[in-house]
Amino acid sequence: MDRDLWSGLAVFAAIVEAGSFARAAVRLGLSASALSHSMRSLETKLGVRLLDRTTRSLAPTQAGADLLLNLRPAMAAVEEALGGLDAARTSRSSSPSTTA
Repeated sequence: MDRDLWSGLAVFAAIVEAGSFARAAVRLGLSASALSHSMRSLETKLGVRLLDRTTRSLAPTQAGADLLLNLRPAMAAVEEALGGLDAARTSRSSSPSTTA
């Protein structure tokens, strides 16, 4: 998958979850401007508006809400897979090493 696309989808989910660009920026350790640029790029790439935003409110469009319904389980599955790697790494480093 295109790295920029995956990154943009993660930013989109974080913005909706946080309820604002500013709060999402703090959570992600990025600037609100960087998130805004990422969202514009994602919406352009997908050819659909994902967020309705004004100076006082932010909400996913219907297309954005539909995307989130599919995106959240997929992102959870990736996080679970990465967690499995952490567990494997921990068990490997704690098992005694053998030398021949």
